[in-house]
Amino acid sequence: MHFHLLDDRDSLPTGQLRDVTNLLRAIDPADGVMTRARLADLTRTSVWVFGKMFVGHDSQIIALGVLVPKSAFGTIRLEKIVVADGSRRQGIGIQLMHRLIDVAKTRGFRNIEAGLVEEGSPMERLFRRFHFVRNSGHYDLSLE
Repeated sequence: MHFHLLDDRDSLPTGQLRDVTNLLRAIDPADGVMTRARLADLTRTSVWVFGKMFVGHDSQIIALGVLVPKSAFGTIRLEKIVVADGSRRQGIGIQLMHRLIDVAKTRGFRNIEAGLVEEGSPMERLFRRFHFVRNSGHYDLSLE
């Protein structure tokens, strides 16, 4: 598994834009088609980390994490984290979370905040594994 940090200067091949669209729609079916322009616009205000796996000669995006900086006290928000259906339960979410935490630390953030998720869900188990603390309305992970 190779993780790639995407910024607004990067571009993805059409097939990988389709992969991103499919991953985003897995979270929110109403999410629109990801275009190069939309992705470039989004990466100006957030940090995107993709998990790529090579299938033959092509690479396919099978995991995605999005961090959005907040103005409050060195906090960055975990906005999205998703692994493609056929690639789940293989430790990819754990690898992706490690990478997202590393990115947040390197950029000087002291805290990661995430929204509430259903108790007992795979996401909640992932948060517990990384010692996120449940507070009123969200989860927190101290990076200090």
